Parts: sequence; structure tokens; C-alpha cells
Amino acid sequence: NIQDAGLAFLEQLNATRDKQNHQIAANFYELPDKDKYPDYYKKIGLPLSINMVHAKIKKGEYTDLSGIESDMRRLISNAKTYNTRKSSLFSDAEKIRKMVSNYMIKNNPAYQTGNYVPMATAVPENWKPPSTKKQEADEGVVGEEDAEGETDDEEPVYVQREPPSAAKSSVHSTPDNRPASATPAVQDAGDDEEGFENKTFQQAQEKIVMELINLKNEE
Repeated sequence: NIQDAGLAFLEQLNATRDKQNHQIAANFYELPDKDKYPDYYKKIGLPLSINMVHAKIKKGEYTDLSGIESDMRRLISNAKTYNTRKSSLFSDAEKIRKMVSNYMIKNNPAYQTGNYVPMATAVPENWKPPSTKKQEADEGVVGEEDAEGETDDEEPVYVQREPPSAAKSSVHSTPDNRPASATPAVQDAGDDEEGFENKTFQQAQEKIVMELINLKNEE
């Protein structure tokens, strides 16, 4: 059942260590002290801890693993929003994200549907974080999407733009291998007997000029 599955997930989370044998979840069992970190509760709209998730599992408040995953993603997002990127807590939150993702992909039946997209539990609709004009302008150091860690520690994706010189070098060629943008070559003398059919306007002009030159020379 969901309760057993949820407790099994927490058991594995509790046992997870990093390469330095550090328990990655150690700092996330309890919420930050309100007296020491009052700004946390001004910046975070839905505070969550591992012990709170555990209590909800024991009370049967989750109907599936997706609910547990959503709360864990909110917990991770909270940690990444409040702490700086170079902090150990931010790093631990990212490690938890990877553990949660790997575990849920293997154990959450929702992933088998092919169209399931995990999301962090939404904050209350009427909650809005306090912000200064500067923060509103640059939207803080870490945005909501990045706080959930979807792109953290991954290679950036760039939209490759064509360099200015590329357009100049990519000219099409005519059958005689001349660039299409080049001025057409002067027609051979043998073409003088031909009419103006099947000739471009520029070729016709050149033919007229050549005929006038020839006529002048004959005079």
C-alpha cells in the first residue's frame, strides 16, 4: 500500500550518503528555527520538512507516491530558494533531488503512463513573497524552476546562431560554377545571331549594347 511504499522511500532516503559518507538528508528533518531564521518564513510560502512528510504518510494523507514526490520537490525547492548555490545545504538539496528522481522513476507507477510530469506541491494561492524593486527586476538569484533543480549541475543548452560570415560563404552556384550573385558573363560573339527569346532583361541589354558597338565599328 501507499503507506508502506512511502515509509520504504523515507528509509532509503535516510540511508543515502554521498561520497564523503555524509547523510544528505540530515539537515532537512526539521524546519528552520523561527526565532533564528524569521526571514525564511517570509521568503518560503510552503515550508516542509522530512518529518512532516513522514507524519503525513503515517496519517494516510497521501493517496499515491506522486503526492510524496510533490512534497519532496517542494522541500527541495525551498532549500534551493533560501540558500545560496555554493552552500552545503543547496548541494545537499540537489543530491536529494537526484535520489528522489531515481527512486520515483523506478517505483512510482505514474511514470509508466508516459505523460506524467512531476511537479512541486503548489504554494497557497494568496501567498506572495516580499520583494524589493531590485528583486522584482532580476527575479532573485534562483527562480522557481531552477530552484527545483531541473537544470542544476547539467550542461547549459545554447541556441546556436549562424555566424555573420556564414551567410556570405553559403552562396548558391550556377551550372557553370559561378556564384549566382556574380555579374553574368558577356555573351560570346556566336550568340549575336540569336534573338531576344529565352534571354534575361540584363542579357538583352548587353546584346543591344554589343550590337550598337559592332554597328559603330562597321561605320
